[in-house]
Amino acid sequence: MLLTISDKRLVARALKGHADAWDKLIRRYEARVYNFALRMAGNREDAMDLMQEVFLSVYRNLGSYAGRAEFASWLFAIASRRAVDFYRRRKPAETLDSEPEDLLGREESPLRQVVRNQTNANLMNLLSRLDIEQRLVIELKFFQDRTFDEMSETLGVSANTLKTRFYTALKKIKSMPEAVHVL
Repeated sequence: MLLTISDKRLVARALKGHADAWDKLIRRYEARVYNFALRMAGNREDAMDLMQEVFLSVYRNLGSYAGRAEFASWLFAIASRRAVDFYRRRKPAETLDSEPEDLLGREESPLRQVVRNQTNANLMNLLSRLDIEQRLVIELKFFQDRTFDEMSETLGVSANTLKTRFYTALKKIKSMPEAVHVL
């Protein structure tokens, strides 16, 4: 029987200086944070930088995690803020031209890889045309499977505002000719 140590327990151990607990937290969330960062940043290099910023910020603020919310929600609230900071620092002329990939390492046929990579590239292109607030709400709703109330708590924005951003983003995406190939 495999016992999984809870996030709260890992946080408590990490705060006491146990490096192995911090490593387990990173490994537990690394793929999800990387994929979030990739969808927000648009390319692998920036995604790696953003992921590093997220985990550094989480480490620095670990003592402020009160355990009232799930650790994942707290972590992605930090990730969302770091993504907004990243977006604001980014040069407006930068584009999303690299292929997205994930850290899951699943075996696929070459044809499936090509189709998946093209679909992901098209999705990244669509997301890159949204402003950061719209991109975040799409990310949290579709990729993090959060409710509007959970997003409201994470981002500190009313659920109604988030719904407006969400439906505006969907309308904008649907109006793009490339959306036919992705949706």
